[in-house]
Amino acid sequence: MCFFWDVAMSAIGLSVISNASPLAQTMTDSILVATTVAGLVSIFNGLGRLVFGFVLDAKGSRFVISVVSIGLGLASVITAVAVYTENFVVLIAAFIMTGLSFGGVTPTQSTYTSKVFGSKNYSNNFSVVNLCLFVASFVGPYLMGIMNGIGGYRLMALCFIGFAVIGFVLKLFLKLHFEGSIKNKGGNQWEK
Repeated sequence: MCFFWDVAMSAIGLSVISNASPLAQTMTDSILVATTVAGLVSIFNGLGRLVFGFVLDAKGSRFVISVVSIGLGLASVITAVAVYTENFVVLIAAFIMTGLSFGGVTPTQSTYTSKVFGSKNYSNNFSVVNLCLFVASFVGPYLMGIMNGIGGYRLMALCFIGFAVIGFVLKLFLKLHFEGSIKNKGGNQWEK
């Protein structure tokens, strides 16, 4: 379930990163401004990794998975609003929210893998979990390129919302797994 949650969340982040500059160029005449604004996704992705690393330590994985799921869901809705209204300021907010929330996926993967599967085979297990990026890079940017050809950025924005809904549903199954982990492994980390 963690793998599929990662795919859904990473598909949104990778799709926005790969389409940020062309999307921004539809709302401004300046390529320089569009490229600069597109860079916000990556800047906030880096900041999100740092922020969510601290939050993971303070609040635990279950909390962060919920926040990331909700954050990418809201970012997807904000992206759709920006695309449908052609509002550049709203698009900037969407890019910031997407980058920040997408930044939470990587530290969550690492913590989840360590806590659920333990440290004995952590490197192998984390490598398997990180294969989600291979799948997400196909499902996200590639599929979004096809969607863009069919219905433009409006259809892409709706697909982002679809990925967010899928991720949120998968998050519910992860919660059940966490609760099972409390009973099986014990420890305070899962109670946060």
